[in-house]
Amino acid sequence: ASAHTDALCAFYLAAAQTPPNLYETAKALHIPLHLAQHAANALCEGGTLICLLQGLYMHRTAYDAILLAAKDLIAAEGGVTVASLRDKTGLSRKYTRAVLEHGDANGVFINTDTVRTLQN
Repeated sequence: ASAHTDALCAFYLAAAQTPPNLYETAKALHIPLHLAQHAANALCEGGTLICLLQGLYMHRTAYDAILLAAKDLIAAEGGVTVASLRDKTGLSRKYTRAVLEHGDANGVFINTDTVRTLQN
């Protein structure tokens, strides 16, 4: 299991801010999906991976970089939207929305309509 955990960690670190879903990751690494899921769960518990949506994970370093970009937008513009974060990072809506919604669910942002500000 440690080999699978190490492989997943390296794969997601390399994938940076545009990781594939777990099924595609397992296929690319030639790991059975259930073992990839087990490794992903272990990495999430350890804080190395962030589970954005079911089956969509991101390495913490990439996630933190996107959160920093969102916080910079809030400081500069008073708020962040999916569109403004997408424009700043160059990422697709899929990833920017998933990161912002994860931030909402974990108390990083306050979401008022479509604009997010920082939680106090």
